[in-house]
Amino acid sequence: MRSKATDARIVDWTSEEYHAATDYLSRSMLHAAIDDPLLFSQVMSGERAPAERTASMQFGSDVEHFYRTSEFEQKWPPHGVIAVPDDVLDDSGNRRGKKYLDWYRAQKKELGDAFDPKLVMSATNYHFEQIEFGKKQRPVRDAVQQLHSTPKAVKLLDGDWHECIVWKYDGYDFRVQLDVWNKHVMQHGAIVDLKTSKDVSQNTRIGFPDSIVKFWYDVQAFLGVWAVEQLIGHRLPYFWVVVKNKPAYDVEIYQATNDVLEFGERRFYDAFSLFKERNELGRIRRESHNVVRPSLVPAWATSKNWIAAWRDAPES
Repeated sequence: MRSKATDARIVDWTSEEYHAATDYLSRSMLHAAIDDPLLFSQVMSGERAPAERTASMQFGSDVEHFYRTSEFEQKWPPHGVIAVPDDVLDDSGNRRGKKYLDWYRAQKKELGDAFDPKLVMSATNYHFEQIEFGKKQRPVRDAVQQLHSTPKAVKLLDGDWHECIVWKYDGYDFRVQLDVWNKHVMQHGAIVDLKTSKDVSQNTRIGFPDSIVKFWYDVQAFLGVWAVEQLIGHRLPYFWVVVKNKPAYDVEIYQATNDVLEFGERRFYDAFSLFKERNELGRIRRESHNVVRPSLVPAWATSKNWIAAWRDAPES
């Protein structure tokens, strides 16, 4: 029989504090621990730095930030970047002479440790990079415009952002961060997750349902529903508002069905059981547990068509 979750509570964490709270298990940590145990253990021990954000992840973060604040998370100019005024360069446009030296010394005095000569750009390069930076922001603007043009998405996303909930289960601490806890829709409210995806269609092979399984969104949904249920005593519906991450930035809305939540629940308990077993046996570093395993012949290699093709192939 499964033990009961206890001590559920909302904690006042920023997103940075939430992601730094690695003493609490989360969907992403379980996923990483099961998917690549050795890499997970090295990151957790500090032997290896966490993987950098992919372009897709950054786009999703930028869309959410711009939707919530109407401001870009990354601003121009980047911290420390400054342009050299044209009037301090010599006649050939080079950084030489008394005017440039006086400007350089003045910047160093004013900015102190924040002054980095490597981040000093010519006015021409500065202007070019500023234009390029603006081009990178255009897709984010277009995606958010599509969100604002989808009334049901706007209604679902009109709630409390980034509520963090922690609880205890079977000797371990858990955490979840809700994108949106909307207390004003449906009968008792809803949990809403804003996602970006390369395919927002309902195609179960390459569309968003495939992403739900591939990226463990079903587990994330179950954890969100479970966490809120511990606080209010009943389950809330769970929605994904999904924006395509390339033109024309279509917006689709999906509700997690009971089948999806039950599938996520099974996957969570299976993953947690395996994680707990490996962790308590000290075997989380290797999927093989330091055991010699038999090699197997792939099924495709024993197919008659493959064998016939190999036999008929000309000799080299």
